Amino acid sequence: MENIDREDIVSNLMVLVQMQTAKFPRPKKLAVDRYMRTFLRSLTKYELEIANQVYKNSFSLVPDIEFKINQASEGYDRFMAKRGWV
Repeated sequence: MENIDREDIVSNLMVLVQMQTAKFPRPKKLAVDRYMRTFLRSLTKYELEIANQVYKNSFSLVPDIEFKINQASEGYDRFMAKRGWV
């Protein structure tokens, strides 16, 4: 695998995350994007390189990242529902 800086890989993957969250209401989009940026930065360099390779080959996210986007989205919805803001 080519040697790419961690932040460059995170940026590449965030492009796909932002495409996935593009139709979310703005506050939800911002919250999920912020969570996903933190999540991606917590991954090891190897995990990031694998995710980046999948992205380059298929222009899609690895299932683990898709799962985290869904989990963050559902978490946001639950948080807002508890406060009656939905």
